[in-house]
Amino acid sequence: MSYRMPTYKVKDGWVAIANQKRYVSLYTCGAHHIAGFKEKYPGIRTGKGCINFKATDQIPVAAVKAVIKHAIEQSK
Repeated sequence: MSYRMPTYKVKDGWVAIANQKRYVSLYTCGAHHIAGFKEKYPGIRTGKGCINFKATDQIPVAAVKAVIKHAIEQSK
């Protein structure tokens, strides 16, 4: 747990999950981790370093896995 969120850490890389009122967020440690995702899926809401999934969003599982892998393996 980090910042009161379930967090997965490996060395300097990390991802965290948080449940908000209208969506579930996947947090990474930087905007560069989600840059490709933002470009490919403009209909899914994102922040600076997070992706916000609404219940009605079609979740691109392979793309989310790629974001997680990038955030864990390339923390900077």
